[in-house]
Amino acid sequence: MRAAALALAFDGLGATRVTSTAFADSAASRAVSRKFGYRPDGVHRIAVDGRPTTSTSRS
Repeated sequence: MRAAALALAFDGLGATRVTSTAFADSAASRAVSRKFGYRPDGVHRIAVDGRPTTSTSRS
């Protein structure tokens, strides 16, 4: 699914950059981002259900 979305973004819509975000404890989601060539780009600290958590950003 992500491959199709990226093809549409770059080939169909002319995108030059995309960003992906995943929770820091979601190794599977981060692995998919790595597979598609995303590189670490930052860390976001957010609250989910009132509890602080961390997500990572890749571009």
